[in-house]
Amino acid sequence: MSEKNEAPVAAPYTSVIVLDEFEPAFPLPGTDADDLHRRYDVLFSSQASPDLAGGMGYVTRVRNAFGQTMALKRMRHDPLAGDRVERGRLAAFREEYATQLTLSHLRGFPDLYGFGSIDGDPVILMEWVEGKTLLSALADLRTEPSPAGPVVPARTVAALGVAVLDVLAAADGLDRGLVHRDLSPRNVMLRTSDRTVAEQAASGRFDVCLIDFGSSAPLDAGTDGTFTRQTNVWRNGTPEYAPPEMLTNDLPGVDALRRDPSIDVYALCSILYELYAGKTPYRLAESLAASPYLAKRGRRPVPPALRRPEDAPLVSAILSGIAPVQADRIGSARLRGLLAGWVTGASPRPLPSRPVLTAPRKPAQTKSSPRRASVTRRALLAGLGAVGGAAVCVGAAYGAARLLGTLSDSENSAEKDARPEDAAEAPADQEAPQAVSTDGLLVAAKDAATGFWGLINGSGQWAVEPAFSEAPGPLREELACALDPASGLWGYLDRSGSWAIGPSFSAAGDFAEGLAPARDVGTGLWGFMDESGSWVVSPAFDEARSFSAGLAACRQPKSQAEAERVRYGQLWGYVDSSGAWAVGPGFAEAGDFSEEGLAPAAATASSWEFIGRGGDRAFEGTWSRARAFSEGLAAVMRGSTSRWGFVDTSGNLAIDARFDDAGSFSGGLAPAKDHDTGLWGFVNAAGTWAVSPAFAGLGSLEDGKAPARDAASGLWGLVDETGSWAVPASFSGIGL
Repeated sequence: MSEKNEAPVAAPYTSVIVLDEFEPAFPLPGTDADDLHRRYDVLFSSQASPDLAGGMGYVTRVRNAFGQTMALKRMRHDPLAGDRVERGRLAAFREEYATQLTLSHLRGFPDLYGFGSIDGDPVILMEWVEGKTLLSALADLRTEPSPAGPVVPARTVAALGVAVLDVLAAADGLDRGLVHRDLSPRNVMLRTSDRTVAEQAASGRFDVCLIDFGSSAPLDAGTDGTFTRQTNVWRNGTPEYAPPEMLTNDLPGVDALRRDPSIDVYALCSILYELYAGKTPYRLAESLAASPYLAKRGRRPVPPALRRPEDAPLVSAILSGIAPVQADRIGSARLRGLLAGWVTGASPRPLPSRPVLTAPRKPAQTKSSPRRASVTRRALLAGLGAVGGAAVCVGAAYGAARLLGTLSDSENSAEKDARPEDAAEAPADQEAPQAVSTDGLLVAAKDAATGFWGLINGSGQWAVEPAFSEAPGPLREELACALDPASGLWGYLDRSGSWAIGPSFSAAGDFAEGLAPARDVGTGLWGFMDESGSWVVSPAFDEARSFSAGLAACRQPKSQAEAERVRYGQLWGYVDSSGAWAVGPGFAEAGDFSEEGLAPAAATASSWEFIGRGGDRAFEGTWSRARAFSEGLAAVMRGSTSRWGFVDTSGNLAIDARFDDAGSFSGGLAPAKDHDTGLWGFVNAAGTWAVSPAFAGLGSLEDGKAPARDAASGLWGLVDETGSWAVPASFSGIGL
């Protein structure tokens, strides 16, 4: 598994792998038996792609006849083991598949395609996760200098902990619950298909994917102990990070102890300890103890030396999870709260208060006003791998993409950062600063000096001063979603930076077409509110995204999936403004509808097509990734080459797939990443460079400007359609 910017494997996929039999994890819509045979029964591998060892087997990177890249996990045999142990290993391998089946399509877990055999040996076919494990990503994460050499910044440590806990929380929603039981730097991956590790670290938002479920177990009683006794396979995790109860069979009630979520808390805190201290809590590799259990039994690890006094709460939170006795360990929800609170607790400037609106407000841009281009927030920059400094407002996006922000209004004055009311207080011998513009879009930017986010206008002035640890959303219909540093809840700011809709949601998205998706704190479900903060569509969805062309992608709640006996996770569909299904749930992933009446949708996370407003396939063609149409063209990735191109509304390839990444068209131009240089530029509808590749990151144009990252300094600014700087690169991030 590799970082997205690494050179592709030069050797062709020439080794042929034939599966004796194959059972798909779930039926692919519209796929017959012959199509399944062509898709999965014959695979191709390359000797240039080395096998990766896992707990119960080894993983090979393969491709099918359609060019789709996948991971093939084959059970590893022990030639010295007896028949009983081998039978137990086979049972454990099947148990691992069953576990992955329940997790696939949850955020933070690999997609699963099916189970089969090769020469009688069982195999699991699943998503190939492009990324780096924490172990291999350490060089990218160690960005803070210290007397002992580069270290992982403390805020990166805390942000990684929050990201992993969020993934584990998704598994908690399963009926039986799940304990991974082998969290380690080898089994925590950072996906890099959209952003490099460095870009994720810069933004503080990590795309975590957990792998290797050979030691996992459900939370319900009577599973693990019985399994171990029957199979003689002891799934004890990685000793450096595993708690004592995973390292011995002699504790009273050990079967129940091994089905407790605190096992993962212990392992995660051990990982965070290592990231902060540069060594594992008990340093077993250097220990003279006879067993890992004896080394960990009855004692806590020595607290690491603080780098600075303000790190004390972070270190205390980490140590609270590394207790020998389960009952003494902090709970996962409380741990997440402490880590997230520490990240946001660096005394940002307080926000002005304002009562929650109780009546609809009239935005400056009404619903009848012409829309700003046909580019939605996600369509602008969804999936642009080199685009950094982005933060999630909703925490959801189609494919591997994340919900990102957008751009600001076009202004070219060099005014100082000041509020209109400051002019009256300016000294007589100084020129009064000019007022910030009261119209146009505002975009999130990260202050390079303080590390906090605010909103800037098109000339780079602070319209809302930096006071946020997370990037606020752009101003959409005169409101911008933002995370309140004090309460940890989301609300909506107006143009002045005051709360127009008070922070009262656990997550929130952008306003579009008069409605915004938000997640209810009490139920954990998503609904849609109007500009007064009142529910128009009551919370009823597991996930929801902003409206586009009259429809919004939503994921069915667990109760509906269970009632319909959905085998493979909760599915996505599209609802209208009343909350009724316009296109029923039937897709593993779903993107935005465009004004062309088309939307990208996926049978699996790496098998995308385009559908019409009735939910039927609009034209033939399947791609590994696809993005929404804009100006008659849509970016798609060909799995055989992992290159991006553009198709027209008939499904014909209008621009050859030759880019490493590509965004959406706006103003006749689209950002694209050049394969040879690794830099970004603008291409026109003919596929030729209108602005030569020169930027380390680039977004789509809006109002004639696009966010861009300077290749030399790594800072962000705004460029015009010629590639010239409209706002010089001076920010450490822009909320794309």
